Amino acid sequence: MFLFLRFLVPLLFLTQLVCADEMSSNKARSMQAIKELGSSLKSSVQMAMKESGPIGALEYCNVVALDITKELSESLQLTVRRTSLKTRNKKNIPDDWEQKSLSVFTAQYIAGAEIKNMYFHEIVTTNNNDRIYRFIKPIPTGKVCLTCHGSNISSDLAHKIKELYPDDKAVDFKLGHIRGAFSVTIPLD
Repeated sequence: MFLFLRFLVPLLFLTQLVCADEMSSNKARSMQAIKELGSSLKSSVQMAMKESGPIGALEYCNVVALDITKELSESLQLTVRRTSLKTRNKKNIPDDWEQKSLSVFTAQYIAGAEIKNMYFHEIVTTNNNDRIYRFIKPIPTGKVCLTCHGSNISSDLAHKIKELYPDDKAVDFKLGHIRGAFSVTIPLD
């Protein structure tokens, strides 16, 4: 029995080290993907806003945002996306894991936690017994976001939002509040 334990304990320790390393490297990959997506979307929307105004930026975002997200996901061999408890695009509706995480973030924010320090990650086994790494980080509402997602949206813009997104719920956000989250999934098997 002693001989068995003598080999089992180091093996368990080694397994924990491998898992911690896997978590750390996938967290770094996720943070990089989020940084790239956030930067790309923000600069694209700001450029469209400058060139075409809020309605043009909305139309641009409607057509291009998901393409930018898909291209980045493919190039990084992971899935990165945006989601929210109040979505504009139906394709961004949170799954159960994201919804629970967003609810926890909201509770933490209300309790005084800073958005910039929030994230959650874990390794999950799917129903198909595939192991995946999940990472989620909230997105704070920036000043530029309020034009289309705030509580004082112009009537022309509100009409265009309703036309492009008939089931829109992504309004009435306040500066600095949680707007949604970036969510990353990395296959491990």
